[in-house]
Amino acid sequence: MVNQAFLDRLGYAEDEALGRDFIPMFVPERDAGHTAGNIDHALSSMEMVTFDGALRTMDGQEVHMTWRARALPAKHRRTVLLAGIDITDYQRAQEALASSERRYRLYAENVRDVLWVLDTDLRYVYISPSVFQLRGYTQEEALSLPMEKVFTRDSLFNLLKAVGNVESMLASGKTFDPQATLKLELEQYCKDGTTRWTEIIANLLLDDTGKHIGFLGITRDITDRKNAQESLRLSEERYRTIFETTGTATIIVREDTVVSLANSEFERLSGYPKEAVEGTMSWKDFVMEEDLGRVIAYHDARGRDPSSVPRSYEFRFKDRFGRIRNVIANATLIPGTTMSVVSLLDITERMEAEERLRISREQLRNLHRHTQELRESERASVAREIHDELGQVLTALKMDLSYLGRRLEPSQETLRAKVAAMGRSIDASIDAVRKIIMELRPGILDHLGLVPAIEWQAQEFQERTGIRCRLNVSSQEVPLDRDVSITVFRIFQEALTNVARHAHATEVEVSLVASGQTVSLTIHDDGKGITRNELEDERAFGIMGMRERAFFCNGSCDIYTDDRRGGTTVELRIPIAGARVADDTGTSRG
Repeated sequence: MVNQAFLDRLGYAEDEALGRDFIPMFVPERDAGHTAGNIDHALSSMEMVTFDGALRTMDGQEVHMTWRARALPAKHRRTVLLAGIDITDYQRAQEALASSERRYRLYAENVRDVLWVLDTDLRYVYISPSVFQLRGYTQEEALSLPMEKVFTRDSLFNLLKAVGNVESMLASGKTFDPQATLKLELEQYCKDGTTRWTEIIANLLLDDTGKHIGFLGITRDITDRKNAQESLRLSEERYRTIFETTGTATIIVREDTVVSLANSEFERLSGYPKEAVEGTMSWKDFVMEEDLGRVIAYHDARGRDPSSVPRSYEFRFKDRFGRIRNVIANATLIPGTTMSVVSLLDITERMEAEERLRISREQLRNLHRHTQELRESERASVAREIHDELGQVLTALKMDLSYLGRRLEPSQETLRAKVAAMGRSIDASIDAVRKIIMELRPGILDHLGLVPAIEWQAQEFQERTGIRCRLNVSSQEVPLDRDVSITVFRIFQEALTNVARHAHATEVEVSLVASGQTVSLTIHDDGKGITRNELEDERAFGIMGMRERAFFCNGSCDIYTDDRRGGTTVELRIPIAGARVADDTGTSRG
């Protein structure tokens, strides 16, 4: 037999249940042996047997039961009475509770955060095993520690102050939200003597009557965060120090050109206090209208592609009082942002000094040019005077001496020898005068041009020094202005003079070529070469003079040691048309 409660719980009709084998029909296979064993025990012992087992409903679900089994009197032929209580909901609740306890224990024992409970005297009632990971103490050791062994002095003071405020509010009867949390950053001692920074999050712990009985909370290690914050603070402090003491006016500009930060140097440059600039003024307010379009174009392009615009550029800066300053701006996009850091260097005084220096140099060059023009004019005048006066006198003397020589008798051998010696002296004097005139002003340059003058000078240099000269010059006259030709010739003379004095050379190669609109003169020797110190020597007036002469003709003169062939090379390049000025400074001697 079965009662109605059995049928209702399993979902069977009475005729479906009666006459069936209990175990294979209603008991799940895994509980079959357990249930059969307890029934046999009840039949054999004639005692009440209590056990737990499961039943299977008609739709295949399981129902958890607590059974009481007792054998009926012998006249019922081994019949057992089973009375069961459905404990399915209870079983599920127990399983859920066990699962929750397992999860809590797993969390409490493995989480890095420390869970704890304190009573009202701030003594630990519970602390999770994770305290070992945080501070090196076992759970038992941590529970026995007083607060002064847990927190540093300053942190303990802050903790007691916060707890005292809560207790004062509770004692005064003021409303206090029991769900409100206390959040503190406190420094705790570790077992090895070090300290760790922690974040404490605590709630009030109340009993069933609402009485305050302690605190429930969690402790989280924030040492790394505190270290990062301290590093950030120090970094910001260093940045602020650098920003303020960089020596140049510096601002940080947002994408919309508004100045978000300015240093004290910018205050001095602009005339505005920082408070009036930061977050209020655009840096466009400080740029002259004529330069504004260019500066804005740079700013916009920098936000899209920093490499597409120059990092440094000049513009005119206007201050609070309308004064104009010339500045160099160095702008760089701050990585990971749309803002730029811009430093402004006031170069107004430097530009004025450079202009004064340029004018002074130009005046010195003009004075030098004028002096050399006077010098050349005087040299030409002296050459003419020597030619006209001394040359005529020597010629007349030679003619008179020749006349006297023809009048002497053959027997006057002594006088005839004296006349011959005097003739040779006069011839030597005439040669010396001719050489002096050529040094002062080579007539061949005036009458035949630059190419023959170069050839003559090279031949004269070879005969005088014994250094062989190889020439590669144009077969035609180089089309240069007369004064520019004199400048080229003088530079050539100076280069040969330097070879003779310093190079220790055995051969000089000379090339004079007119190509396009440029005349190039190259002098290369096979000597020891020239050093950088010799090139930069402030007493190297010959080298400076060569460069200055080239400058006056709108050309250039490069002097260097030839790394491939050795020796020194002088390269002179002068435009055929458009020379700056005419100049001739003569060859320096001695």
